[in-house]
Amino acid sequence: MPEVVIVGGGLAGLACATRLAQAGIDFRLLEASDRVGGRVRTDSAEGLHRAGRFQLDQGFQFLDPDDPLLGPWLDYDQLRLRKFDPQLSVRTGQGFQKLPAGTPLPSPCRFWTRMLRPFTSGEPAVPADGIAAIPRQLAERLPRGSLALEHTVVQLQLNGMNGDDVNGDDVNGGGVKLSDGRSLAARVVVLATESPAAQRLTQRLASSGSPFDTPWDAALTIYFAADAAALGAWPAAERGLLLAGAEDPGSFHPAAPIHPAPPIHHVTLLSRVAPEYAPPGRVLVSVSLAIDEGDRRSLPIGTPLVEGVRDQLRSWFGGVVDAWQHLRTYSIPYAAPAEYFGSKETPPSVEPFGEAGPVVCGDHREAGTMAGALSSGERAAEAVQRRLGGP
Repeated sequence: MPEVVIVGGGLAGLACATRLAQAGIDFRLLEASDRVGGRVRTDSAEGLHRAGRFQLDQGFQFLDPDDPLLGPWLDYDQLRLRKFDPQLSVRTGQGFQKLPAGTPLPSPCRFWTRMLRPFTSGEPAVPADGIAAIPRQLAERLPRGSLALEHTVVQLQLNGMNGDDVNGDDVNGGGVKLSDGRSLAARVVVLATESPAAQRLTQRLASSGSPFDTPWDAALTIYFAADAAALGAWPAAERGLLLAGAEDPGSFHPAAPIHPAPPIHHVTLLSRVAPEYAPPGRVLVSVSLAIDEGDRRSLPIGTPLVEGVRDQLRSWFGGVVDAWQHLRTYSIPYAAPAEYFGSKETPPSVEPFGEAGPVVCGDHREAGTMAGALSSGERAAEAVQRRLGGP
């Protein structure tokens, strides 16, 4: 029996596992899907005529190498970072205008204003092999046999809290039940899932309201493939971001036109930042949309949406967009927690049910960033060590 079971192989779960491994504590990390990373995920898509494959991150994602909280966790050289041009350009009636360095983002869209902050002060980047290279790097450092993929936890079994007698050794004593009917006992259970999953697994433990009533922001990103030769002259820095202006729906300007599709917030040529994201002769275009604040509904991803966005793109770049091939649409209802716990705020406890309940971590317990998820996982590992009698 392992001493600890960690449920969820996203960044928080991987961080917790890393610190437990360093402390010599035996654990099992259970991930329901076929790969680690959670929302930090990269897929592969084939273009027209089998001309090669594109790397598609699950939504527009990047990392901030200047974040001091990320450096201790990651080997940037191994990730082969490809940096964006930090210069932002905003669409105007006369084309695109570059913003001076340090200019605050002009959009009141809460999610993207927070997420794109590194573009105003640093040099954000993506790994050459896609954003999923980050969790893969963390997973490769774990002890052999400690990670189990495609293991779905459907129930917590904690002695003295929900009536399940598992007879675990001291501490909280218990474990988890898997979707195939098996049970795995452990002295401590760590929940490293998104808050909706944590809420489902702990609903019998919450006697007076759930500690996981976390508001989330949604995101929607559409990827197109373009022929490099037919792309035409790009109106700004090819490795930068193009932002919607006051005359665009994506600006949320009171006088902005109403459009049936969610408005564009920004566009970037990802394969000009990281050539590995597209096959030779092709360009990967990433289009991120502005979603209403707090919108967690399942967003439409069909042809009307794609063509509505293409219509907006036509007003930006002209008829060249008609030849762009739609690769994939990512609708992410739970993109990031809407609440942000900064350096001057105290984040929620990783022990919301006390020392007899599961330890909980994830970016919903910290800042809604990669660094926040890693920090939360580290705090969870510290709580586990205290329960097991460590320092």
